[in-house]
Amino acid sequence: MTSDNDAYSLSFSSGGQVIPRLNKISNDGHYSVSFFNNHITVYSITSRLAIRSFYNLGDVQFEGIIDTFISSINNNLIYILSKNKEKKSQYFITILNWYDNVKEPIISSIPISLSEGKFPVQMINFQNETTVNLLTKTETKTFDIIPYDLNLNKSLKSLKSFENILYYSISTNFKNIVLTSKKRPFFTIFTFDDTNSCELACYTVNYSILKFNPVNITISNDQTNPLIAFGTNSGTIILLFDLTSENPPQRILKWHMSQPKSLIFNSDSTYLLSGGSEKVLVFWNILNEKQQFLPRLNGKIENISLNSNVPSLINLSLNVIDDDYEYLILGTTDLLSKLNISTPHLFSGLNKDNLIKKNIIKDLKSFEKSSNNQFTKFKHPYKLKFNINPKNNHLYLQAGRHLQIYDSLHNLQIDNIAVAPAIQQYGKIGSEVKIQDPMVIGSEFIYCSKTNEKDWLITCDAEVRGEAEKLTLESIEHWETLRFWKNSNSISNSNLNSKDKDNNGNSWILQTKMLRPHGDYPITSIVPAPKSYFGGEAVLTADSRGNVRLWRPNSQGIWSLRKFFSSGSDNSVTRKESQIKKNKDLNNLANNEGTVCCWCPDSSMIAIGRDGKVILLDVNTFEPIHIIKPAISESKFHTHATIDNSKIDDINENKILNPNNKTRYIDINLQDKHIISINFTSNGKLLVIETRSHLTVVDILKNRTIFGLILSGEKSSGFGGSIVRLTSRNKSNINIGDQTDLNDDTTDELLIIGKFFQKGKPISSKITLWNISDKKSTIECKWCKIYENSIIGAEWSDSWQQWILADTNSNFGELGYGKSYSRKVLLKENETKETNNWIVSSLLDNARIVNRASTTNTNNSSNNNLDNDTEEFNDRQGLKGGAFDIILDHLEGVSVSALFERVLKVV
Repeated sequence: MTSDNDAYSLSFSSGGQVIPRLNKISNDGHYSVSFFNNHITVYSITSRLAIRSFYNLGDVQFEGIIDTFISSINNNLIYILSKNKEKKSQYFITILNWYDNVKEPIISSIPISLSEGKFPVQMINFQNETTVNLLTKTETKTFDIIPYDLNLNKSLKSLKSFENILYYSISTNFKNIVLTSKKRPFFTIFTFDDTNSCELACYTVNYSILKFNPVNITISNDQTNPLIAFGTNSGTIILLFDLTSENPPQRILKWHMSQPKSLIFNSDSTYLLSGGSEKVLVFWNILNEKQQFLPRLNGKIENISLNSNVPSLINLSLNVIDDDYEYLILGTTDLLSKLNISTPHLFSGLNKDNLIKKNIIKDLKSFEKSSNNQFTKFKHPYKLKFNINPKNNHLYLQAGRHLQIYDSLHNLQIDNIAVAPAIQQYGKIGSEVKIQDPMVIGSEFIYCSKTNEKDWLITCDAEVRGEAEKLTLESIEHWETLRFWKNSNSISNSNLNSKDKDNNGNSWILQTKMLRPHGDYPITSIVPAPKSYFGGEAVLTADSRGNVRLWRPNSQGIWSLRKFFSSGSDNSVTRKESQIKKNKDLNNLANNEGTVCCWCPDSSMIAIGRDGKVILLDVNTFEPIHIIKPAISESKFHTHATIDNSKIDDINENKILNPNNKTRYIDINLQDKHIISINFTSNGKLLVIETRSHLTVVDILKNRTIFGLILSGEKSSGFGGSIVRLTSRNKSNINIGDQTDLNDDTTDELLIIGKFFQKGKPISSKITLWNISDKKSTIECKWCKIYENSIIGAEWSDSWQQWILADTNSNFGELGYGKSYSRKVLLKENETKETNNWIVSSLLDNARIVNRASTTNTNNSSNNNLDNDTEEFNDRQGLKGGAFDIILDHLEGVSVSALFERVLKVV
């Protein structure tokens, strides 16, 4: 999507969610054609490089793709079965040349005409280049195997029809199909002949299932005596032999605690592979009944697939978090990762029910059911917090106990930092499987401007002790850990192993770890100091009780507590809040409403917001600053803002130090007193305060509110989970219309995004940009756009001078004035790199062909008497396996011409 506005551009072209079930490995085993919800990318499995990407396939809607199939005749072609972009009830097959570097990669797009009520679910196999066998389905769960002629564009006579089908599976060589029905006999086997033009065999399997409840099924490749395995709800796997007999013998395989989500036989039926929520890949040896395990993968195993032409590779689909997937290719010989393709992991919280996508749908339904169609209450958090590395613009995403480092420019996961260790689960019995791993709930970058060397990454992870399904405020034990990581590039190289070195600034060494830095109270805010305060080498943390702490490192880089302040309520208020929430499920700790704070740009003050109150704190003394009462009239945006005298007890962890102390504070008195964020403008005069339903801007010098905005509902629509971000910009880059105030060198840019609920329409986001003038203290809206999706995250990129946005489909976009010059250069470099990768891949493929040819000729020469010229040609010996390993390991910085010479030397 691109904005129509010439000055400001909005585009969502990176990120996206990988769809592992559609991914295909080429028949030669060298490439992976990987499908995302917004593009297709081809990767080299050997070098792990992206060869090329396809972002526009004409009528193909990426999210509407049903199935894919690599041509067995021409390995460079892939068939894509998808829905019509305009008419969802129509289907077509697109033939894509994924390998050759041609201007028009789409060979053809053929509409599919089926009988009324039938729709395709999978391409089974091909009879020839033009006839494909389709598996179709009706609403009554009747399945048909129908040959379809792509040249004539019509379906031929159905090969077979099956009724009341629950599950089905196709063997990896596409010759066998097994289907399960509601009625007995329970299993039906269909086998194609060698040409895939008719049935070789079709029979039913009589089997009693009184003790089992099948949830999935798989079949082996053997056409004469296939094997069947099916999983059950209890986790048991049933293996069936000799299927044509009256009572097929069985073997019961027990290991999984819950239902295995995927089952598959290897090519020669010697192993059965299974995986599920335990994150463990299990190998069942069919011959000797032994087990092998590949434990503790990065996510739940949702799908296992194989290419029968490449038995040395296993494809896994891992559900990492919140239905964000990772596609992993493993080698069968060493079980090491050959290729790892990951979706950007957008995660919102600790509890399994607090999922961003599901909660948006819940609140949308609540809005549609409301009598007045007004949506003013915010039941669920919709925000995603991510950080941008200021040096390389890589995104740091909080995903469970990991920090995922993602390069949005190249659509590539750079690293996955295990911030906190996993909870060890001993055995499989009892409630241990319900214990959750720690979760990263906050992270920030700190860059020391004094030395230009010290880069810090601060993370906070929380561990909830207790069964995840029975968490209440009274039953949980909440343990938090604050960790300070130092960039490895700033540490002496003598102290690092080669694997720890990273020129991109993505390698971090844990320097300081603090257990429970705020005692029993969860941390709700982590704010790095501005450069004006010790070069920026300091950080504030605040918790839900109102405690604010300042941390700084010593000369050895060990961080410690330097100052402390409490703006919290007394014990009676805390008890009252506890009674109100008694016996209710624990709210999302990562989005817990508590204390928020921010630094004044000149580091003279700290603003602390809690319960509708904002206290200005002197940095040197860490004591509240007294403020004069302002005279503010009411408006439609807010009631009024006053200054009131109220007792605020200075509470240390356990003792009340000064119960008679009185503090003046700004009382916002808005409709909703839950303060979400506060920010100073770059001149330190204005304070931008965001609550769940309102936004207000206060001039702290003149003691008056200069601007207010309602962020909640209207009569026919509703806003939810607004995002408010503020950044300082250069005036030359920010214009209001065609006018520019040359006397005003700097300004602040305010970004406000709200989810837009409207009855009968999909969820949208309203994006607005505002200018806040430093000298005039005025606010003007300069740009507005409706984006037809739910934006859940937004951060400012100093490197690109653009806003980076994220939506619920894991797409990342850029919003800014014009286009960043630095990003233009990077995009150009990326295009050149992909072209070079394709040339590298072509050279290596040609070298492999020469290798095979020379090996064949050498073998022939040993068995035949050839003339002298032929013998001289065949003096070249076949290349050894791994001949190109040295080339593949040293591709960085190598030009195409130099690489060509290296390949010729090897060949």
